[in-house]
Amino acid sequence: MKTYPTCSLCTHFEPNKSTCTLLQKETKPLNQEYPAGCVENGHFIRDINVMLDSYHFFAANEPVPSNFKIDISRLPTDKIGTPLFVMTKRGMERAIPAYPELTLKGDMLLGVHKAHTYQGQRELISDLGVEVAQEVAKGRGVRLIILKDEIGSTVKPEEIQRFRMYQKPRIKTTNSWALKEGEDW
Repeated sequence: MKTYPTCSLCTHFEPNKSTCTLLQKETKPLNQEYPAGCVENGHFIRDINVMLDSYHFFAANEPVPSNFKIDISRLPTDKIGTPLFVMTKRGMERAIPAYPELTLKGDMLLGVHKAHTYQGQRELISDLGVEVAQEVAKGRGVRLIILKDEIGSTVKPEEIQRFRMYQKPRIKTTNSWALKEGEDW
């Protein structure tokens, strides 16, 4: 079956900066223009951890069959057989533990939490900064591994705002929805 390479499949793509490190240009994960030229010139290097999705098999103007599924058969699995993947800016990726002694646990719908994976921790640090990423990792019971070039990384305020919004509910109720004040069931 013919595949359409995208920037998200190439190791030269830096997803946290949306750039191609080879071409030194801004790009998007689904860009098919740059990869076509890179394949032709022999510069495209496939990131084997990224899973092929529908946009890798069907052109933009082609309908995607309603029964299309990502092939997860080659993914490693956890102790109970759940495939280990993480959702990143590249798409669905094979989950790589953040550190060797970490045992991953999969979820068929959501995958492995980013804080538990190498690639997920890179994204958390890029989006939230080291301090908030450490908070996320600590909340998940894992160590945050900080690479040398990530120290002092710039924070994306909109990502921190989004993170904080989902962490704490705005309105806290003191009573159950069914319980009126002064009533005792």
